[in-house]
Amino acid sequence: MLEIHRLATRAAFFAPEIERLRAEWAADDAHTAAALDGASVLAGHCELCSQATRFTLVGGADPNWRESQTCARCGLISRVRFAFLLADLPALRRGDAIYMTEQTTPAYFWLLRAGLDTVGSEYVEDPTRRELLSNYIRIQTGGLESRLRHEDVTRLTFRDARFDRLFSFDVLEHVPDHRAALREFARVLKPGGLAVVTVPFDVNAEASLRRASIGPDGTIVHHVAPEYHGDPVADAGCLAFHTFSWDLLNDFRGAGFDAVELVLGRDAEGGLRGLQLAILASKSVR
Repeated sequence: MLEIHRLATRAAFFAPEIERLRAEWAADDAHTAAALDGASVLAGHCELCSQATRFTLVGGADPNWRESQTCARCGLISRVRFAFLLADLPALRRGDAIYMTEQTTPAYFWLLRAGLDTVGSEYVEDPTRRELLSNYIRIQTGGLESRLRHEDVTRLTFRDARFDRLFSFDVLEHVPDHRAALREFARVLKPGGLAVVTVPFDVNAEASLRRASIGPDGTIVHHVAPEYHGDPVADAGCLAFHTFSWDLLNDFRGAGFDAVELVLGRDAEGGLRGLQLAILASKSVR
């Protein structure tokens, strides 16, 4: 069963009861990893699939819980399944719409297969690359979609209040002006809508680290050693401009979201071990 804790501040995350809970979870994870004795598969029950399944791990003796625990049925890693569960997708009604800041990933294809009205996009400026990815989308969707949609998340082309749910999974740290992206997220989300966002999040820091920025001449300025993350649409990887921490929640609030929380969750049987974190941001109905 999914256990969640909604935290609005750094102090709440380090409250004694949450620290004790996290210590218990970490000890259980360590015991489980040791008991696997080199194996990379755990049996369990995927709440998203509502079925028994197996979860594949990566990382050997020290599993990367966030980036694996891949369900053999839906093909989704833990942080994505966690985010979808938090979004309460069964509550969506006919005509409700979803925007996702990706279009070439298993997460996006899963939403389409689930029959949900979903619009996805990628940031791909090269026309040749766009055509290659359009062909990939055509194959993956069986022709349901045949064109890659190019969007800059700091200047989305959608009308105001277009979507009921918005998903952005490990994208925001690659956006130089992340606050502009957050303002756009708030703009295109309906009142009463919900954004679910994941980013690599440094829970120990009090403020986010600015890793790089764009200089006046348009070149990249590195403030610390460059860090690149895997990119589904670029072989070279994607530069991280930020390592986020607790002040990101205030950036969401400043962008126009009314309720913003960092959600900590766990479902050991459901393939949600490790430190599963996601930001939930909603707009009030006014």
